[in-house]
Amino acid sequence: MIVGYNDEIIDIKYSKGAPSDYFLLITNSSNAKMINRHNNSLHCLVEGHTDIILCGEYWHPWLATAGKDKIIKLWKMNEAGKPRLIANYKGHSDDVCGIGWLPKNHLLVSVG
Repeated sequence: MIVGYNDEIIDIKYSKGAPSDYFLLITNSSNAKMINRHNNSLHCLVEGHTDIILCGEYWHPWLATAGKDKIIKLWKMNEAGKPRLIANYKGHSDDVCGIGWLPKNHLLVSVG
């Protein structure tokens, strides 16, 4: 059980790739949260969006976040489990409301 949020939990993702100690939590905020899956504590914030994040994807060590700022951000976790921004993808004319990773084809797909 995840408690302690005063607003919506919009999306939650556990790594689809290599096993990870964390999961990605998207709440009604411009920051995503990496949560330690063993004790449900906040490991770190994923900061960089200018508006509410609506969706996320996680395939360790890669993260993707997107939302109302119409930008998809690609992150890579370092050895300490902290995300580092790798790329910004622009081109949506409205909110990005869904993203997915197709690992076999090395594709990141999005819908808006």
